[in-house]
Amino acid sequence: MKKVFLTLAIASIAFGSFAQTQLGLKLGYNSSKITTAFITDNDNKDMIQDVYKDFIGSTTGFNIGLVYTSTTDKVFSFQQELSFSQRGFEILDADKKSVGNTRMNYIDIKPLFNFGGGADNWRAYAQVGPSVNIWMSKASYDEDGTFEDKSDEWQNATADEDGENDIRVELGFVAGIGFKYKVGPGWLLFNPRYEWGLTPTTIVDTGSKGYAIVNRTLSINAGYLYEF
Repeated sequence: MKKVFLTLAIASIAFGSFAQTQLGLKLGYNSSKITTAFITDNDNKDMIQDVYKDFIGSTTGFNIGLVYTSTTDKVFSFQQELSFSQRGFEILDADKKSVGNTRMNYIDIKPLFNFGGGADNWRAYAQVGPSVNIWMSKASYDEDGTFEDKSDEWQNATADEDGENDIRVELGFVAGIGFKYKVGPGWLLFNPRYEWGLTPTTIVDTGSKGYAIVNRTLSINAGYLYEF
């Protein structure tokens, strides 16, 4: 992991030393949910998957943050982001009606690579890269949106009475597309993308081994970047 971040740091310095740079703000819409992974409880595997498929739905939130890009030409650019992002999930009944939701707030750090093309006044690109997400808080709400409890806040390395051990730092993988158009002294940005959680946000002990919970997030982002 240290080698990965060292490589990203060197790439950032290399890009920034001889490239056009852009700095700005972005605001986005999130649609997120949780799903299961790394199931070791083979006796209950199908039941666990069915519960999360049938009784867990997506919820909405937003993200806002800083964007810094370094561009060497019209093909390659390196994009770094620091943002606040809301994720979570809906709890559904047998009729697919929401009976509550949980919302989790994160600070996201994203070093992303863009590959594409364009002209002097526009760019289109594909985007991939890692994400380091730091879980700041977690809250549950009932079906009317009224605050319900905060008993399941981040537990560090200690499992709660339900056998759930919440993990504060999540690693993810981002893939998406982007479009930038020159307006005034900067660029308008449009950037939809999808993020897969690669490491657990929660590990659940079922008594006979267990399973992990991971995030899945669709984001649609827009912003404005000033060029330097």
